[in-house]
Amino acid sequence: MQRESQEFVDAWWADLFGINHDEVWRAVTVQPHARLGDYPGFFTAWRGDGVHVSLPATVDDDTPRTLARSTIDVLQSPEFWASFADTAQGRLIGPATHHYLDLDPGPDTDVVPIAVDEVSALREAVSAEEWEESGLADDDVELVFGLHEDGVLVAAASLSPFADAARDVGVLVVPDARGRQLVDRVGRTAASHAVREHGLARWVARATNHDSVAAAQRLGFEAWCTQLAIR
Repeated sequence: MQRESQEFVDAWWADLFGINHDEVWRAVTVQPHARLGDYPGFFTAWRGDGVHVSLPATVDDDTPRTLARSTIDVLQSPEFWASFADTAQGRLIGPATHHYLDLDPGPDTDVVPIAVDEVSALREAVSAEEWEESGLADDDVELVFGLHEDGVLVAAASLSPFADAARDVGVLVVPDARGRQLVDRVGRTAASHAVREHGLARWVARATNHDSVAAAQRLGFEAWCTQLAIR
């Protein structure tokens, strides 16, 4: 990413956690939710020498002190957070890698805008977990691009708001059509639109979703930080 884009992304993270911009990825912070408001759980992100933990209002007094005393290596360990989630009796969501792109990859001419409600045809073809992770299930989807084969929708990419504009890319391919990099074709088109219209695209992929991570890399997205939540 260009320096301007890096600064834009880091400013967004700083505002999310309610910290000074010069603390992003250079400090450890543990404090109550800022922009996350009444989010009913823990939210953390890390990169480089920085770890930021956002706490729910219901947290006990000891937990913030315990987390603040932990080393960076511990706080950047998914295993630590998995154990923490078990102790807190919460569900671990992630970890996921947040990728960003500010260079237009160019659209695929066979991928076309479709109505948001048309993607419901894909819902029955995938598991509930895949549907949720794809981003297509989100209530705030603004744009959808689809790829049809023989008149049937086989892949789609959505754009949802990130930093107040449609920059967040979600992708889903039906199982029977996987293995042909259709995720690249629909993802490329959505990312191209986001970069052309808003200067930046974001791609969030869980660490265990190797296909999604690989697709982001092929399209030129830069892995920037790791994030997880416990609810």
